[in-house]
Amino acid sequence: MIATGPLISPWLAFPLAAITMIIIAMHATNLTNIKMPESRRTIRKINGMLMLMAVPLIAYAFSGVGSEQPREFVLVWTASAALLTIIVFIAMVDILNTARLHRAESQQLRRNIRKARTQLAQFAHDARRRHTGEDGKERYEPAD
Repeated sequence: MIATGPLISPWLAFPLAAITMIIIAMHATNLTNIKMPESRRTIRKINGMLMLMAVPLIAYAFSGVGSEQPREFVLVWTASAALLTIIVFIAMVDILNTARLHRAESQQLRRNIRKARTQLAQFAHDARRRHTGEDGKERYEPAD
């Protein structure tokens, strides 16, 4: 026979949920102190808020509601699964955003490298012209 009560004791689930919520809240509030693109910060704050909603709901699903209350049991577990699905979806959005930021940063870095190479080539060409005489032979100038 299947047990009809909660899956785990509320004395275990709710303290663990509280500790988890404190850690998530500390992480979400600490995001303002970390240097990162605003799009990444926004995505992670949204995900943090969703996690703060999901943790107590999941704790309640495991310890507060049993299968003897079928309607409430199904609603709580469905809401928990839905929130977890949304959290995973937003994590995937964060991954795609990170890839987008990386691609833009790589393109900018390539442009900077091309520009630096062009400037270096021009500098080398100018230096060669300054150090050759009219006869095309190299001449030496004293260092400043």
